[in-house]
Amino acid sequence: MMTPAELRAALSQLLAMEEAENIDWDKVQDRSIGILNELRAERGMDYPSELIIPYLTDFGLRRQSAEEAYKQRGLMVAYLRAQQD
Repeated sequence: MMTPAELRAALSQLLAMEEAENIDWDKVQDRSIGILNELRAERGMDYPSELIIPYLTDFGLRRQSAEEAYKQRGLMVAYLRAQQD
């Protein structure tokens, strides 16, 4: 079972992968799908699905559009920072 702290750690790791100099999009895709599958298995965890699900499914869009990547990553960073408080 994935805890909220584990979800935040996984999302942080995913962000780090995307912010690397040479992004390995195959690894980003695999990790995104892995996190998504874990979330689907969780029935009771409270998380902002309207933010997290698109982030996990739109890796192809972020790969193609720097503007969309910037926007989605910014939203994810803001979410992760807010969870630290």
